[in-house]
Amino acid sequence: LCAFVVSVVVWPNRTTSVLLDRLCKQYDQVADNVLLLMDNFLHRQHKTDPDLFFDLAREVQANRELYNKIYSTERRVFRNDMAHLSLQVNTLNSVVERLQSTPSLLNEVDGDGFDIIMAPELTLLAKHLAVSLRAIGRGVKYDPHPLARAVDGVEKRFIELREQGVIERFEVRRYFQVMSFINTVQHLGEFLLVVLNKPRTSE
Repeated sequence: LCAFVVSVVVWPNRTTSVLLDRLCKQYDQVADNVLLLMDNFLHRQHKTDPDLFFDLAREVQANRELYNKIYSTERRVFRNDMAHLSLQVNTLNSVVERLQSTPSLLNEVDGDGFDIIMAPELTLLAKHLAVSLRAIGRGVKYDPHPLARAVDGVEKRFIELREQGVIERFEVRRYFQVMSFINTVQHLGEFLLVVLNKPRTSE
């Protein structure tokens, strides 16, 4: 009986702590990478380490195996906690998948880059992306409204510039580079808003 209690309660809790610590550090790393990528993009599309997400992607994949071990012993006792832990694991995996192509976007075009007129809006978006990622990684509440306003601000500013014909200054390859990067971070913001607005069943 004692062995059973230890196997059901003590071991899973210890393993859960390991996974939670991993997730917190990995979310922090992704948040730092988002800020770095945006800084490089706004500094005339500065080159970025092509392996920026290489090690992190492997670590994130390993989270699933660790989660499955916890789930097999805890799902009946801590069902709500398991749901939130699963959300953290799956969200991080999706975020990394969405961002893995961004270093290539910054590296694939040679020559002089461009100053980005939308720099204030994109800087604000990156800031709120990083803050929301850290909050999800720590499992704490985060008001999604600042992120929603930042996503909306990028959309509105882009429409204004398109109507003014500003984006016509880009040659074809540079146009796809700039638009693809902006589209990636904007969609990342929209994805995180969905995650942040999911109800916490344990509350």
